[in-house]
Amino acid sequence: MLEPGWLTVERPSLRGHNAVERETGILHGRVSRLKGTIALMPGEYDVMFNNIPWPMKIEKGKTTRLNPGTVTVPRAHYAGHKIYDSQGNVIGKVSNTSNSLPLPPGNYVIEVDGEKIPFSLKEGDRLEFDRK
Repeated sequence: MLEPGWLTVERPSLRGHNAVERETGILHGRVSRLKGTIALMPGEYDVMFNNIPWPMKIEKGKTTRLNPGTVTVPRAHYAGHKIYDSQGNVIGKVSNTSNSLPLPPGNYVIEVDGEKIPFSLKEGDRLEFDRK
């Protein structure tokens, strides 16, 4: 008898995060604010935060919890504030309609009022960047 495990993402984005089997690239589920926990068969998956994979392993009968950090810009500009990965690729943005973005641990840069600000994000961090 096959026994699933569970994936829970703390504070997921409204758009959600796909759980993709690492070996095949097949989509096996989606976690979002509407459904923060899903059942998955045991195996290795990448949970996608925009185009950034967060590798994780599901074990039978156990819950794997991902606790992404969040980046928030209070009173964000309507055009948005771009967020870049360590290679300079745009990986997301926050704006006045969605002023917070969950991300896996890593090094990033955010553009606020024309200034590029580097930052490091750890699991569970909640960082705020104020506009001038």
